[in-house]
Amino acid sequence: MRPTTIHGLSEQRQLVRGGKLKIGQRKTITSKGREVEIPEKLDYWLLKPTDDALLEDFRFLYGEQPKSLPVVLPSDRREDVFPQALCCWRSGKLWCTGDNQVAIRRDFEAGTFHEVPCNDQCPYRHQKDAPEAERKQRTCKPEGTLRLLLPELPTMHVFEFKASKLSIVRINTCLDVIERACGRIGFVPLTLCLVPLQVVVGKSAVTVYVAHLDVRTSLLELVAGRGRAPGLLGSGLPMVDQVAGDLVEEDLDLEGEELAEKVSALYGDEPAPRAWAVAPAAADPGPSGSYPAGPSEEELRDQERVQIDELLASPHMAPEERQTAQEALGKMTLKQLQGYRKSLTDIIQRRDRGGRPQEIQASLLVEGPPSRNAVSAGL
Repeated sequence: MRPTTIHGLSEQRQLVRGGKLKIGQRKTITSKGREVEIPEKLDYWLLKPTDDALLEDFRFLYGEQPKSLPVVLPSDRREDVFPQALCCWRSGKLWCTGDNQVAIRRDFEAGTFHEVPCNDQCPYRHQKDAPEAERKQRTCKPEGTLRLLLPELPTMHVFEFKASKLSIVRINTCLDVIERACGRIGFVPLTLCLVPLQVVVGKSAVTVYVAHLDVRTSLLELVAGRGRAPGLLGSGLPMVDQVAGDLVEEDLDLEGEELAEKVSALYGDEPAPRAWAVAPAAADPGPSGSYPAGPSEEELRDQERVQIDELLASPHMAPEERQTAQEALGKMTLKQLQGYRKSLTDIIQRRDRGGRPQEIQASLLVEGPPSRNAVSAGL
């Protein structure tokens, strides 16, 4: 029998980096007659992808300044998704890295590495109250690299966020709670958000933003998903669960006019969350190298109607519910259609997990919004 694996090689895995998520950037100012760059802190997520075409999808889905993003972690191994270390950099290169006991330091001239003690007595460890003469060399700080997937973007590449001390503590705490609740951390639907925190710098209080991971479902849903096969939609953990302000199952029994009024009251004409939207169709970049505007509102309405019709065809929908929905759809605006589709998806997912109606054994796979490329291909 011919071998099918290579020991020492076939078991190796490597995540492909698709870019960075940042909460800071460099800003150019004029000082003493010359331009200089200084760091600027942000209160929203900034995407720096290796493929600039992803920016089009990112901005369409989440806007220019998103404060939260739907994410999943690509593995259950902590060391893969959130490695942490004390790091000291020299001229943009990693010079020394340690675990607060032992550090590996690099000799750039000789091209070698050697071990050194790593503790608070290190002359390169960052200290807030260090004398002015020592501050330039005390650049060693804790760093964490959070690796995650953005499931609504048309890519399987991993994006990285560099976490500082406060974010490291917060993210580790979140991961402990998530793992305790559902038995794993990989491919659990999460929200990456920024939480304001008041800290004292000198004698004044300033606001900083730390990264926080939250779940988009209840604790009971997480516990119910324990022990099931790993996966995103097949795990029993919905991407989005019912929240206050959504339709409930009893609303499906309303008459068409009443259902349209209920949807209008819930969603109005306010912009729906970007994560509900259908991604714009792809097109060849024009002479300027930028993509043209996405589909019109009427085209988006038609796309929403197609997805809603697919949901209504589910075996978990009763004939009377389908008829009521068809009567109401014609009276809904785009934003109301997006809100109705989201609520309908949640209700069908809950019915599918609960096995209702009992006489129907067919399972339902609810697909999310198609990617920009999928829309252009007519999928």
